[in-house]
Amino acid sequence: MGKYEEFVEAYKKQDELGLKTNKELYTYLGLTPVTYNNYKTKYLKTVGDYDSQTWLDEKTRHVDAQLIKACEKGSPQALQTFYKLNQRLIDRKEETVKVEFTISDRQKLTADIINGLREDSRITGVCAICGLSQALCDDSLLLAEPEHASDRAVEAVEVPA
Repeated sequence: MGKYEEFVEAYKKQDELGLKTNKELYTYLGLTPVTYNNYKTKYLKTVGDYDSQTWLDEKTRHVDAQLIKACEKGSPQALQTFYKLNQRLIDRKEETVKVEFTISDRQKLTADIINGLREDSRITGVCAICGLSQALCDDSLLLAEPEHASDRAVEAVEVPA
């Protein structure tokens, strides 16, 4: 096999040989930079015009292998890239929503909460505050009275009127 044929084989298998740069390849083959460039130009003319997609396709295996190695080493950037490439990563943006209530809104919400608690107590028969049976709880849902919770581990809830 001649030097040019040897160059063609090595050029095609550059990734498999672990040769990443032109310098590594021409050094591996024992060529001068000028001879290497002449061979490369001749080879590219025989395979047709330069096609970036073909070049990228040839490099994909090498890039994938390097990405997997980086993932195995625990690189956060590599893991993120891997998951993005496999469409398994969703970028989520956090939004802060500021909600302001008027006094009447607060009063309505408070009344809704109290009514909901009372309804739950009526249906279940259990005080929503202390968890005792309605029959045992004298002050059921009197949320502003601290004595309701004094002997239980439930704190009084202050509800503005």
